[in-house]
Parts: sequence; structure tokens; C-alpha cells
Amino acid sequence: MVLFTIMSAILTSSAPPTVIWEQKRRTVVRRFGKVALGVSVLAVSFLTGELCLRLVFDRFLPSGTPSYESYLSNHFKEGRPDWLLFERYVSDWAMSAKELTPRVVVVLYPHMALTNGAPTVIQPEIADIHTRMLSLCRRNNVPCTDLSSSLAQFDAFDNHPSAEAHRVIAETLHQILREGTVKVSN
Repeated sequence: MVLFTIMSAILTSSAPPTVIWEQKRRTVVRRFGKVALGVSVLAVSFLTGELCLRLVFDRFLPSGTPSYESYLSNHFKEGRPDWLLFERYVSDWAMSAKELTPRVVVVLYPHMALTNGAPTVIQPEIADIHTRMLSLCRRNNVPCTDLSSSLAQFDAFDNHPSAEAHRVIAETLHQILREGTVKVSN
């Protein structure tokens, strides 16, 4: 819930994301103490890679666009204003998250809204964004793990990750938390 509150506030406000983050952080500390804050920040850390992309992109997604992938590839090309704004938001988030929790990690996985049980792939239209997201994490000194190879074995997503795919994602995240290791992609 904290994640959605923070992301909604960031996307609907003209204030800088770091200002909104700090306001929400203070509210969480007042209500739940630092333990809940650590859990909330950790949840934000793990979900930001995909969820932040989705929330930001879906907010600006114009009607009539041929596909989600086409929109991403056209509007979030390197150097475009939308991508530069996203880079700034991720940099601000990374700085705040690292101040609030000792372990921050971004998890990337392939687009999973597939049809007819198609295999999991990084769509060619968004492969560049995936690569730039890995680079953005490196520049901000944020560990990033790519689940594409772990999820490549699944071919029956029924337009959404299956229970088995969710199990693989959960096990990978559990391993990262337990061992403090991250499979960093090159």
C-alpha cells in the first residue's frame, strides 16, 4: 500500500519525487516506526524496476497507440524527454532508497502479457529499454538482477505469469534476501 501511495503521489504531483518520498517516509515512520519503513522501502526497492516503469508509462500512454511495446520504443528512446525524466526519477529514488535501507535491488523480468502461451521473451521493441535500465542501475550503484533467463523455461503464461513463474520469482527474491547476493547482468 505504501508503494502505491508513494507512486500515486509522485505521478499526480508537480513536486519533485524526492520531496514526495520524504513526506511519505515521515508519515510511515510516525505510524509504524522504522521496522515497517524498512519493509516498505525494501518492497519499493524490489518492485520499482517493473512497477515504476508500468506506472510511469501507463500514466502517459495515449489512446490509439498500436501496442504497449511500440509506445515504449517510440517515446522512451535514449535522449528523449520522457526517458530523461524517467532517468532523473530513478536516480532520485535510488539516492533516497539507499539512505533509508541498506539493501536496495531492482529486479527486471521480461514482458509477460503474452498470447497463446508464447514463450517469455524480451520483446525486440523494448530490449533497448531493458538494457538501458540495467545501465541506469549500474550508474546509480543499485544492484540489479535480470530474471529473463530464469523465466525463459515457461511457455504457458495465459497472458499472465503462472503460479509456477511466481514461485520462481519468489525463490529468486528469497535467495537474494537470504544470501545478500544479486545476479548482476552484464
